[in-house]
Amino acid sequence: SFTNTLMTFATFWHSMTLPSFEEQRKVVYFHMEGKNNLEIAEIMQISVNTVKTHKARARKTLKNKLDNLFIITVLLGL
Repeated sequence: SFTNTLMTFATFWHSMTLPSFEEQRKVVYFHMEGKNNLEIAEIMQISVNTVKTHKARARKTLKNKLDNLFIITVLLGL
């Protein structure tokens, strides 16, 4: 049906436009192992620019979580 086709396309589009959390996690893991961007790209079979994007998004996610933790800590007076 049209609805199923549309939902399948939406799922596909989402997966193509947004990196999965798992991919970001792998990039960070390899980075923490001391691998450089080129090595990570070769291991994961992605471009160096994609590695850089995953790192940037992972940093942004971590920063947001830490900011939220700081705000909660201040509000609770801890």
